[in-house]
Parts: sequence; C-alpha cells; structure tokens
Amino acid sequence: MKVKGFLLNWGIKFVGIVLLIFLLQQIDFNILFKTLQQFNWFDIMILVAISALVIITKAFRFQIFAQQFSVPIDLKKSTIIYGSSMFFSTITPGRLGDFIKVFYLKNLFGSSLRKGIYLSIVDRLFDLMTIFLVALLVLVLIFPSRSTFTVLLICLGLIILFSIFGKKYFVKLVSHFIARLGRRFKVNIENINLSRLFSRKLVLPALLSVIPNGLIFFQMVLINQILQTPIAPLTIVGILALGNLISMLPVTISGLGTRDATFVYLLAKQGIQATQAMTLSLAFFLFNNLGILLLGLLLFLIFKPKTEVARTV
Repeated sequence: MKVKGFLLNWGIKFVGIVLLIFLLQQIDFNILFKTLQQFNWFDIMILVAISALVIITKAFRFQIFAQQFSVPIDLKKSTIIYGSSMFFSTITPGRLGDFIKVFYLKNLFGSSLRKGIYLSIVDRLFDLMTIFLVALLVLVLIFPSRSTFTVLLICLGLIILFSIFGKKYFVKLVSHFIARLGRRFKVNIENINLSRLFSRKLVLPALLSVIPNGLIFFQMVLINQILQTPIAPLTIVGILALGNLISMLPVTISGLGTRDATFVYLLAKQGIQATQAMTLSLAFFLFNNLGILLLGLLLFLIFKPKTEVARTV
C-alpha cells in the first residue's frame, strides 16, 4: 500500500513532463533552435534582470505582509528567504518551495508553524488572484462572443456572491486542506485562524502583487517582441496568465507541459503554428527561470542567513 500510495502521489506530479514529451514530438526542432538563436546576450541580461526584480518586489510584498503579523523581517532577509523559496519552487514538483519560507520564519524569527504556513498560503493566494483576474480577461480577448461575455459575467457574479456569502465556506475548505497537509507531513497545524484571510491588513500586499506579476507579464511581452510573433501584447499576457494559472496544478515541475499545452492550444486559435507556440512557451520558461535559478541559488548558498531564532513571535 505504501509503494502504491507513493507512486500515485508522486507519479501524478510528472503528468506535465509526459505532456511536454508529447508536445515536443509535434514540433520542428530545427525551427525552434533557429528561433531561439534570435536572443543575444543583451536580451538575456535584460530578461534575467527582470527576474531579479520579480524576486525583490515579491520579497518586499512578503516583508510588508509578514510585518503586519508581528514578524520583524527586513528586506534583506525577506529577499534571501523569497529567493531561496522561488529557487526550490522552480526545481521541485508542485512548487514545494513555499515550505522554505515556513522553515526560515520558524528558525529565524521563532514563528509557529501555524503562522508560517498561513503567511505562505496567503502569499501564494496574492499571486493566484492577480493571475486569475488577468486570465479571466483573456477569455474576452481570444473568444469575443456572446457566450464569452456570459461566462465572464457569471464569474464576476460568483465572485461578488462569494465575497458576501462564501467566506465561511472558503475558510472551511482551506482549513480542511491545511489539516490534510499537516497529517501528510505529521505536523500539527490545525486550528489556524483563517478568518484573517479577509483582514484589511491584506489590502496593501494584495495591491503590491500587481508589481511582480506585471514584471513577469512584461518579460513575456519582451520575449514575444524579440521573437517577432504576430500576437498583440495584451493577448500574449492573457495567454501567459492562463498558462501560469494552470501550471500551479501540482502535476509538473515549474509548469512544464501544462503551460506549453495552454500556449499551443490558445495560440492555434490565433493562427500560430505549434512550433512557434512552443518556442514562445519554452523561451519564457528558459529565461524566466534562468534568472530565478541563478539568483535563487546564489541567495540560498552564499547569503543564506544563520538559522537561529531572533525572537519569539
């Protein structure tokens, strides 16, 4: 039973890799490599610099957020923690790097596991909601029809209804997920006060989420411009938002396969061939993650703070 459970639990995390292999069989590698050669060293440095700004701006958001809940973190430590977290999220299935933040918050600041997991989950929700709103708009851009507007209005209506009536159900759902997570890792993380999810303290860090995610979208627009793909900037931003939203499913490593499939399917609606779509998707994966891998590893190995409790919070 343990072997079966292990295979089921971890095997599903490589669904995206299998999907990627299938997609790669459908493209012309000669065209793909020739297209990628359009990136020069200056382009690569700019794209890596944008990834660095993404880490710093997310770290700033996390600093503001954590300080509001009595964690005395400065921007330097927040950048080190967040960069290390993003590095491990990039190389692990299901983006498990969020647990790095929990580890550091506990060992550097004495934060409880409950608080650390709460901060980590809500931090992820900031990005999720920002990407979701952008992805919602792409439906209108790519499928401009009456049915699309109907779906959009239904989604907006559901959001309004949820904000009024669905808070308790959402808290119950997240509480159940966290309890299962704790049982899986044999850690007591029950009874987290999830009513804080609707605290006014979250308004500022939620608004700050626009900055790092905007930088990521700008990175995609820049890649699209370098490759000279005939796709409007707003459309490619929307497709990336949908791809990143789907890539958050714990079925792959760093969105491989799932994001690519989204690009191939949606860009086909725009008359773009699979090879061009895969080039865009893989270029984003390569240059977005290149900066995160290099800088995240640097922050983790060289500037890693000593794991000693500064104070109990």
